[in-house]
Amino acid sequence: MNENWSFSGTFETWGLESNTSGTITLTIAEGHYECSTNLPYSSRGGTFETNGSTLTFINELFFPVPALYGPGYALDGECQYEFDGEHLKIRRKLLTDHESGVNYVLTLSN
Repeated sequence: MNENWSFSGTFETWGLESNTSGTITLTIAEGHYECSTNLPYSSRGGTFETNGSTLTFINELFFPVPALYGPGYALDGECQYEFDGEHLKIRRKLLTDHESGVNYVLTLSN
């Protein structure tokens, strides 16, 4: 991926009793990323690594999240991705249950 990218888009969970959706922004610059969603306590940032179709976000921000809000939906951990030069599609399994996850659809903003 390029050195400086800005993306915005949407996300939607799958495989959960009560699915969640929202908006997301992602900035990638010089080997680091910042990501946030429109939900409370949903910001991440740190470094990332790519390996084939796998993109791993290594979160370096720590925020205690009250159990009331459930899992965060900002990008974190190992994900599968596709990038066509304009659209970035990411699929992440939730750590608590491998039968559920989050799909992200982002569009290059810059």
